[in-house]
Amino acid sequence: MPIGAILGSLFSNPSSLGFVFVPMMGLIAISGIFYPITAFPLWLQWIGQVFPIYWMGLGMRSAFLPDSLASVEIDDSWRHLETAGVHYQTVGYLERGEYSPNLHLALKIAEYFEVPVEVIFSTTPFPRIGSGERSA
Repeated sequence: MPIGAILGSLFSNPSSLGFVFVPMMGLIAISGIFYPITAFPLWLQWIGQVFPIYWMGLGMRSAFLPDSLASVEIDDSWRHLETAGVHYQTVGYLERGEYSPNLHLALKIAEYFEVPVEVIFSTTPFPRIGSGERSA
């Protein structure tokens, strides 16, 4: 459920709107929207990544900023799979052939790795996705 809807349901008086803005501004401040999240201590980076504000900002930065600016992000990467909601273990399961993804997930992964979707759904072994070998 959206954080704004939860907080809005707790307050019936419009004058108490300030109580909603204080926690929201705190979340925005630690989410990396205004400055790189890597400037924070590690424990605060973890807290910032728990909330969807960080992931929305990361997705927007990766869409609009040049790739050279990924160096100020965590792991020097835009982390597209995490932003799209794909857990790193899912990629491992796919590479080992231990998981059959749904179509939506397979399309996202195929698009990210620039491989045909048939590679994701293949019943025969295929090259590791991260090995640099691309199918035509």
